[in-house]
Amino acid sequence: MATTGHYLGFILTLDRPDMVGVNPEFAHEQMAGLNFLHGVAQAWEAGKLFHIDLNDQMPGRYDQDLL
Repeated sequence: MATTGHYLGFILTLDRPDMVGVNPEFAHEQMAGLNFLHGVAQAWEAGKLFHIDLNDQMPGRYDQDLL
């Protein structure tokens, strides 16, 4: 899934949504043209912010994970 919003929608369809959270990734939100902070706030508001991945790559590129 590409974005935090996609995951939040999917989590609601699970049998145990209370056990699942999201890990917003800076680069994934950026590549989708979205605001990373909005994705973090969206997950926080939904009570589903479990982790944040800041990524290590050149801005605007595919997911490289350099380190």
